Amino acid sequence: MGRISVDQFCAGFAAGDAISNEALLIQEYLRRSGYTSEIYSENFAEKDAGRIRHFRTYRGSSDSILIYHYSFFTRMLRMLPGLPCKKLMVFHNVTPGKYVRPYNRRLADSLDQAREALEELRPCFSSVLADSRYNAGELRKMGYSDVEVKPVLFSRPRPAESSAMLPYLQEGKKNIIFVGRVFPNKMHQDLIKSFYFFKKIYPEARLICVGSFHPGVRAYTAEIRNLVTELDLNQDVVFTGMVSDAEVAACYRAAHLFFSMSDHEGFCVPLAECMYLDIPVVARAAAAVPETLGTGGILIKGNDYPAIAETMAMVLESEEIQENIRIGQKEEIQRLQPQRGLAVVQKELQSLGLHLPEAP
Repeated sequence: MGRISVDQFCAGFAAGDAISNEALLIQEYLRRSGYTSEIYSENFAEKDAGRIRHFRTYRGSSDSILIYHYSFFTRMLRMLPGLPCKKLMVFHNVTPGKYVRPYNRRLADSLDQAREALEELRPCFSSVLADSRYNAGELRKMGYSDVEVKPVLFSRPRPAESSAMLPYLQEGKKNIIFVGRVFPNKMHQDLIKSFYFFKKIYPEARLICVGSFHPGVRAYTAEIRNLVTELDLNQDVVFTGMVSDAEVAACYRAAHLFFSMSDHEGFCVPLAECMYLDIPVVARAAAAVPETLGTGGILIKGNDYPAIAETMAMVLESEEIQENIRIGQKEEIQRLQPQRGLAVVQKELQSLGLHLPEAP
């Protein structure tokens, strides 16, 4: 059994990234089941070189299986048709290039190319998974007919023991947090504009944006920082950059409200994490967000920033609303249990000939 290799590919690998974390959980399950399993990537940090292999070194055989996590255009896509292994795609969606084009045309072209390549690569995959009905619907529009839906695999978040070491989490503030990389589809400008009006209701409020900066959209980052300055919010808006899991947990622990204005999400793991941690959520009803959030938070539409700020304040001030959100979250996390996603992966791999124990 150990001779069969079941490997994975991620366009980029980074600790804390949702797709990278899912790949690690699948790898752990496969190795525990007795299979050889490596993770390959085109882009990864030197510190991860001990556990991640460069995609150029991948050698698949007719007996092996490659799980391809599809999220971006990579040079690996050109290799796929010629690889003799069986291929299982996990589709995490691709950010549409329109969000990035004003800041980086080359990056936007790569994103659009990744979406266009999906249609051409359809015959390559023996099996296809999508981590939301929204993502499955996008694939079906491209001609994919047999798509299974599974929740994203993620480790259940643990509350932080302390946030005392983080100066931007000092007591006495209403902490509004958002977790996600600084990238145009996340619409940080709408977060900040809404927060500007929210601060008129709660002068002691603070917005904490947890997530890395993408080097390909520095102009977007500059635009966001300029907006913060223009609105005189430099003392009230925090960008953490890439931080450790412990620091993310500390931000969750200090949060009074999770607030998202993201315009494109294939799933959005932080929403599920908030459900486990009883953090009330207000989020834009866009892409897969309504599906992931369900009744576990308040959905909003449009760009009426004063009205959005009032909705945020209403959630914070009403124990009844918060209790209803908590009840909804407890119901929704049953649907999003990570083992359910792993069971779908197990079923698909079994259909490709693997003998696997029941997912834990």
